[in-house]
Amino acid sequence: MDTNFVLLGLVSCLAFALMSVDDVVVVFMGYVVLCGFKSVYRPIISANLMTALKSRQSFSTAMSIAAMLSAIMGLLLSALYSWGFSNFSEVNLILSALSLGVFVLGAWVVRRHNETISEQRDVRSMSQKKHFVKRFYSQWSYIQQYPRADDINPLFLQSDNRGYPSPKLLSVKDNQVEWEYISGELLSSLHRDQQRVVINAFSQRFNDRKSIPHNEVVIHGDLHPDNILVSEGRIYVVDWDLASLGDPLFDALTLITSPTLDLTNQERVAFIVEAFEVTERDAYDWVTGFLRQKSEQLADFLTDDYEGGYLADLVQSYRKLTTSFALSSYHES
Repeated sequence: MDTNFVLLGLVSCLAFALMSVDDVVVVFMGYVVLCGFKSVYRPIISANLMTALKSRQSFSTAMSIAAMLSAIMGLLLSALYSWGFSNFSEVNLILSALSLGVFVLGAWVVRRHNETISEQRDVRSMSQKKHFVKRFYSQWSYIQQYPRADDINPLFLQSDNRGYPSPKLLSVKDNQVEWEYISGELLSSLHRDQQRVVINAFSQRFNDRKSIPHNEVVIHGDLHPDNILVSEGRIYVVDWDLASLGDPLFDALTLITSPTLDLTNQERVAFIVEAFEVTERDAYDWVTGFLRQKSEQLADFLTDDYEGGYLADLVQSYRKLTTSFALSSYHES
């Protein structure tokens, strides 16, 4: 309805502007446009009001107001003719300016109200925060709403603290954090070759940061493939709630031990060897130890509410991968 309101204001402005020109043909064109405007504005308004208003009484009231406005416009036209204007063109020029005002007002209404916010439910999430996608005209953003403002981790609010590419942080207001919306695919959903390209990029980043003191490095804290977006060849890391100062090895192990990656045991160990320049023995011990710890931690979250759900399947996948490593030796890895 807001868009139609803007268009009607613009058409009315055009009609009166044409009728203010001192040319019979142009004035006639303006009159035709004005007739067209009068023939469509009431049906358009009626159709939109019937959709927007549930109460018949409200609809009748709104249509009465529309009729009143039409009467006022006619009265204004008569008044302008008799109030000091010597010719028809001057009157229509004034009416064109008034219609332009209606158009500007309509544009403001659209700008204020052309906004949609939809909640996004994620069965994989184990946190209490809510997720929303917001559209304002052609601009999209992603909103995380926390139970309390104190639940927002202050570490990730500064872009310098986010050690991996991430969406732009647009605003923080009360208990809501608004991010740039990135349309892409999760790393976990990509096929094997695409996953390997992304994994190699992370290997180089870990290698570059391995010598930085741990008390100076902000790690993500939950760098699994479902928190990594790939869009148009670029990588974005999202969901920074668990960010903290720590060892980048924790992020590397969180990433490479994820069962959602289509990698062999040997490739997982080789990733740690390359990223941190350690022996296969050390890499193998780190991976197996982390897998056992991760399986136990996830199992602690399991309740009857999660039985047969995403979390139960995830725990089972980690257990299978842990068993796979336990049955192999580091020489085979």
